[in-house]
Amino acid sequence: RLCGCCRRPVAIAWRLNRPAGVRVEAPRDPPYDSFMWIERLRRQPLVVRAIWAVLAFACAVALIEARWSLAFVSVATFALSLVPVLAQRRLGIRLPVRFFGWIVVFVFATIFLGEAFDFYNRFWWWDVVLHGGSAVAFGLVGSLLMLMLVKGERLKAAPITVAFFAFC
Repeated sequence: RLCGCCRRPVAIAWRLNRPAGVRVEAPRDPPYDSFMWIERLRRQPLVVRAIWAVLAFACAVALIEARWSLAFVSVATFALSLVPVLAQRRLGIRLPVRFFGWIVVFVFATIFLGEAFDFYNRFWWWDVVLHGGSAVAFGLVGSLLMLMLVKGERLKAAPITVAFFAFC
C-alpha cells in the first residue's frame, strides 16, 4: 500500500494477534531520489509522456546531426515542462492533471514547435492561438485564486469586485 499524500510504502501489520515478544518491523523507505522520482514521472498523463518522448527523440537526433541549437531547445523545453512537477512537491500545491497537461502542451507548442520548427513564420495563426489560449488560462487561474481567497474567508468582497480582479 502507498500513502495517499506522499506515495511512500505504508507498513501493514499482517497479524494483529501475534505472540508476545515478536516484533514486526515496518519496511524501510527507499531513498527518495532513486524511487520517488521515477514513480512521480510515471504517473503523468499520457500526453505529457508522449511530449517528453518526442523531446528526447528530437534531442538525440539533434546531437547525432550536430544541430546544437535544436538540442538545447529540446532540453530547455523538457526542463521547463518539469517545473510544475518540481513545484508541486516544493511548494506543497497540487495541480489538476489536465491543467498540468495543458501547461506542458503550451510550453511544447511555444518553445519547441514555435521556435525550433519555425511555426510562428509558417502559420500566421500560430501566435494568435497561443496568445488566446494563454489569455484564457490566465483568466481561469486569476478567477480560481480570487475564488479561493473569497471561499477561504481571507477576503470579503462583492462578486463584481472579485470578477474585476480575476480578469484584470
